[in-house]
Amino acid sequence: MKQWFYKAGISIAGVLFVASTMTLLAPKTVHALVSALVTVANTSANPVPAQEVKESRSNFVTLSFNGSGYDEVLPDGSKSVFAIPIGQQFVITDVNWITTCGNLIGVTTCNKSAGDAVVLMLGSSAPFNSGPHMSQATYARYSGALLTAGRSDSLKSGLVVDQLPTPSILFGPSGNGEQIFAVTLRGYLVP
Repeated sequence: MKQWFYKAGISIAGVLFVASTMTLLAPKTVHALVSALVTVANTSANPVPAQEVKESRSNFVTLSFNGSGYDEVLPDGSKSVFAIPIGQQFVITDVNWITTCGNLIGVTTCNKSAGDAVVLMLGSSAPFNSGPHMSQATYARYSGALLTAGRSDSLKSGLVVDQLPTPSILFGPSGNGEQIFAVTLRGYLVP
């Protein structure tokens, strides 16, 4: 029985030796084999197609929410009404927003305090339905009784939409003095 354990131990040691040797030598062998099998020819007659991640600059747009829809902010700073062209989609890469909470005598009373959270949603105005993007910030005192909160979000993989999402405050302002001051979307159009 003792001799059987001895032979089994030598066999296991041999297998471990062969496995470790293969681990050390196999990457070079496999790499050489793969490089021999896969060859990419990038010639001027037959170039490898390449495409920028954000498509072309002509498709990159900045949009500003105007209360009922979006305006495109043009390079010269002017604005024009924007809608996603038929047959295209808008990939949102950045969302910037600011909300305020203030008192308007006889109209609204801000029931928030500095340090309270506010959540901006894109794409849903119902109190309990979240949109495709939600973002949270904390109110800070701006001046006097006015509070502001805002945030800049970069969406690494992008948010693809067929319709521009309407921004809203989670649970709605409902007369408490909260309002959306500004929402800016940046992204690009794709077919």
